[in-house]
Amino acid sequence: MPSNCSKCGLSVKRGVGISCGTCSDLYHPACQSVYQEDLRTLEDLQKVWSCRKCQDMIRSTRGDDTPIRTLSTVTPNTPEMSAPELRSLFAVINEKLDALIADQTALSHKVSENSDMLSGLTVKLHAIEKELSNVTGLVNELQEKVFDLEVKLNRNEQERLKNSVEIRGVPLTTDEDLQSIVLKISTALNVNMSAEDIDGVFRPRPRQASSINSRPPPIIVRFLRLNKRDELITKRRVRKELNVNDIGLASNLPLLQQTIYIDEALTPFNRKLFAIARDLKKKGKVKFVWVRNGNILVRQSEGAPVVVISTQKDLDRFL
Repeated sequence: MPSNCSKCGLSVKRGVGISCGTCSDLYHPACQSVYQEDLRTLEDLQKVWSCRKCQDMIRSTRGDDTPIRTLSTVTPNTPEMSAPELRSLFAVINEKLDALIADQTALSHKVSENSDMLSGLTVKLHAIEKELSNVTGLVNELQEKVFDLEVKLNRNEQERLKNSVEIRGVPLTTDEDLQSIVLKISTALNVNMSAEDIDGVFRPRPRQASSINSRPPPIIVRFLRLNKRDELITKRRVRKELNVNDIGLASNLPLLQQTIYIDEALTPFNRKLFAIARDLKKKGKVKFVWVRNGNILVRQSEGAPVVVISTQKDLDRFL
């Protein structure tokens, strides 16, 4: 039999009304804002429907104002949004989600391309590093060869100076007769020498005008025979002092700067090494430094082995 709606009081046809699962009251679906989609959702979820009166009672019994999750909150369909509106919303969301997925896919492809590019660059970088290592090795090898050639060239140049001496301390004068000066020095040292013993003599001119206190450039003398060179050097070492007055030259320089020194002639490279070696002696790094037959010799202490200095590396061991 038809029954009346518990809200509006009008008759409810059989199969059309909805019954509360709590109080069993019958209602028109419209009176409770319930739609067929809502009923199908409840059926799928295997849930029972409760009228608003029972929902209010349950909320009151619980003792707070939190609304009971009703059909409108359990399901997407609410009185404010119908099923068609919800489907439209889902369609928009799905469309945006598809666009986001497409963007993500494109981004993944870009990342993959960049990764491939980076891998290619890494391979090229490794190839460049390998090539650079080979070039560096080649440069080092060439530097070693150049160094060896410089050492050989210096050795050959020093060999050509084996019969030569450097005479330092003789004042520089205008139109000087260098051969006559050398012979006067040999006489002062009691060395039997004539012009025929001298193969050549010269003095490099200074690049700038010399001041009164500057040291004059040395006189380079090359003898025909090695024994004359050695005799002159030996006699100078035996004689404690030899100055410009002993060879008939007057000088207004201080007495210390009037002293004449005679040593073996050295190449510019060996002269530099000899200066460094003497500086090491001043600092106490080595005890003996001398030159013999163009070779720079060093002995670190009494009884220590004699070390021949040919390069800067030979001196570095004493630093």
